[in-house]
Amino acid sequence: MKTVKFFLIGFGAILFAFQIQSCENGPLSGVVFPPTPTEWEDLRASALDNFIQRETVDIISNTATFVSDSGVTLSIYTYCLVFEDGTPIDQTGQLDLEYIEVFNKSSMVLTNKPTMGHSGDGNKRLLETGGEFYVNITQGGKKIIGTCSTFMSLMVPKALTTDESDMSLWNGVIDENGNLTWVEENNDINQERGGVFGEGANYYVSFGKFGWTNIDRFVSFLGEKTAILVAPPIGFDHKNCAVYVFVDGEGSNSLAQLDVVTEKGYFSEHYGYLPVGIDIHLIFVSVQNGKWLYAIKSVKTEKNKVFNITENELKTGVEADLVADVNALQ
Repeated sequence: MKTVKFFLIGFGAILFAFQIQSCENGPLSGVVFPPTPTEWEDLRASALDNFIQRETVDIISNTATFVSDSGVTLSIYTYCLVFEDGTPIDQTGQLDLEYIEVFNKSSMVLTNKPTMGHSGDGNKRLLETGGEFYVNITQGGKKIIGTCSTFMSLMVPKALTTDESDMSLWNGVIDENGNLTWVEENNDINQERGGVFGEGANYYVSFGKFGWTNIDRFVSFLGEKTAILVAPPIGFDHKNCAVYVFVDGEGSNSLAQLDVVTEKGYFSEHYGYLPVGIDIHLIFVSVQNGKWLYAIKSVKTEKNKVFNITENELKTGVEADLVADVNALQ
């Protein structure tokens, strides 16, 4: 009997390995094993790190200038920069820069930087972005802070994003679960306290906070609204997966996130903000064996409807597979 048990255990291990190998890419077959929170966090951290542009920039006449891979110009005015202890930085030296830019929905999924903004009443609403940006600088490995209300500017080509007249400045706040929400700043058309204005082919942004900054405006919807409820596969929750919503027809520069978990374990949002009867795509993402585990599901919103993400809808792929599938949404 012991021999039989050993054989069965060994056969089970072989079958398990076959199942995992068979679903390395494409649709899954067999059992899905939910990842640990650490596995999920590691994949997200790796994906975000791939977006970081690192550069050492010279300070010339109290200004350090950087041009990103896509053509965004960042200017840092160094006259009011100091180290955390209050001592001045070396104005004849260099700055070590970390910079991220996000313009489309697939990049928002990979970086977990959706366009959800505080609406002023404690809720969140969907935003349309003219670009999400992260900036951090150090000198000699030491953290730097600013003593002025504004000391940085961005020149963002509208060709990278969208051309809208009512964009404003937002700052990103990341919660204890690693999710980002945008908070609107007091926009100043004269750029004395920070703000956004569009002129010609560019957006011009003036700001004074390291971290995440956004060019944004709220997306407005007409008609009766409903909340979205999504049931993930068994074994998945907010600690090892995420669920996003793409509204069909809204272009590439907006993405909602379902960052509220109900008592029944459904992913939802803060209140019903999407109209009943519109077409949306649910984007479920997680990790399996170091690769992206995901499902993209086309649905039509219904009142009080719970949408289920099932195991047979899941597939695995490398980052390029997920990017291609998300970018294909229209």
